[in-house]
Order: sequence, then C-alpha cells, then structure tokens
Amino acid sequence: PLGNLCSGECTIGSSGINAEYGEQLQLQLDNPFASFIQPHKTSHKMSHHASYSMAALLAAGGVMGYAKARSRPSLIAGLAFGALYAFSGYLIDTGYHLTGHELAGGLSVVLAGVMGLRAYRTGKLMPAGAITVVALASTVYQINKVNYLIKEGYKN
Repeated sequence: PLGNLCSGECTIGSSGINAEYGEQLQLQLDNPFASFIQPHKTSHKMSHHASYSMAALLAAGGVMGYAKARSRPSLIAGLAFGALYAFSGYLIDTGYHLTGHELAGGLSVVLAGVMGLRAYRTGKLMPAGAITVVALASTVYQINKVNYLIKEGYKN
C-alpha cells in the first residue's frame, strides 16, 4: 500500500513517515480527513449511486403499477426513465461526471414536473406525490453536482 502512494522510497522512522516524493502521503497521515478536502480525487466516488437508486425506484414502480392496475403507461414510463437514470449512473461511474449529472438533472426536472402535475390533478400522494418529492430532491442534488463540477473547471 505505501508503495502505491509514494513515487520515491518510503521509510517509517521515529518521526513518522519520510518519503522522498510522498507529500500526499504525509498530508493524509497528518490529516486523516485530507481526502475530503481534495474534490477531484474523491468527490465523485459515490455520486453514481443517486442515479442508480432512482433507476431502481422508477423501474420497480413501473412494474408495480403494471402488476396492480395493468397500467401500460406506468410500465413503459417507469422502465424508460429507469433505463435513462441507469445510463446516467453509468456515465458518472465511467468518468463522464458532468454529462451524467446533467442527464440525471434533466430527467429529474421532467419527472418532477410530470408527476407534480399528476399529483396536483388527482390530489393523490401515492405514487405521484411521493415520486414528485423524490424527483425534486434528485433535481437539487444533480444541479448542485453540475454547478460544483463547472465551478471546479471539470470537463468530460
């Protein structure tokens, strides 16, 4: 493990770690929270989970809507939105962070609008109201990620 973090020779002495080229290693040992301070190295490790979670939720909801009420529109919309969210998660997971978050943000805005209108028209909280709330939360998350990536100068 130490060999991967140091580009030069690393030795452990009484004064801690001496590394010829291991400033990053020393920073991590001095401050165990240093990895949280370096955004490009760690901030994207888990961000694909939001898209994959939305994909699973919407696909399962579409299947349940079809099983319960034989609603083909629910099945088609749930699977289509689920597939698109899964694709955005894949993009994020494979290094296309900005494109993946932009896609997920756009999907979240559309989903919140459509389901919010449906909840307003029917007056029912389930499932339209619940999906609206989840989609709004996803919208806020994805837009914040896009803004952060743009601010940091990130390009795919």
